[in-house]
Amino acid sequence: MGQQMTISYPLTLPSSPGFTRTTWRARSQRVLSQSPFSLAQETISWSGQQWEVDFELPPMGLAEAEIWIAALLSLDGPVGTFLYADQANAIGRGTATGSLLLAGATAIGDKTIDIDGASALQADVFKAGDWMLLAELGKRQVFKVLQDVSADAGGAFTVDVWPFVRAVYPDNDTVFFTANSVLHQLRLVTPVFDWTVENLIYGVSFTAIEVVT
Repeated sequence: MGQQMTISYPLTLPSSPGFTRTTWRARSQRVLSQSPFSLAQETISWSGQQWEVDFELPPMGLAEAEIWIAALLSLDGPVGTFLYADQANAIGRGTATGSLLLAGATAIGDKTIDIDGASALQADVFKAGDWMLLAELGKRQVFKVLQDVSADAGGAFTVDVWPFVRAVYPDNDTVFFTANSVLHQLRLVTPVFDWTVENLIYGVSFTAIEVVT
């Protein structure tokens, strides 16, 4: 009798070699409608917003490539998930340190998040483009900070984020922001995974989308 697979998700993908290229895509369910006569425009907005990433690995020999291929096959197309921290911006540019917490529970649809725990009047706690993560009871969401933000005299501040908040996170929930702690949970976008071999050199690339629950 066959045994069940021991693979569990989310996976941690091989760390070497690193990606030579990542293409980030911020996908919003928005439609632009334009009249063919007057050229007047109207936008229609639905609620969906999601991260999508194209990953490209360097040319590899047999040993390195097959480790990557086995890991990606372990995902079983879009069934499995994996964790990834943006290595180009793992640390962030802001001055945030210590423990930051939610200053009040979030609501679904929020485009701003209230946070406290910074030093009084701390400048540039987050800089535009920094990552932050909320994770509670299996609900995980990674955000980009959209504007520089500094703390008030009580160490509190409000950040504008993309995408909008998709879950209710409780008051005093931890805000993750330190190097490599902001882990995206992703899955392959297609059930088909392929790779190339030319003159015994392997080429591996794939596209993944954020897990949305």
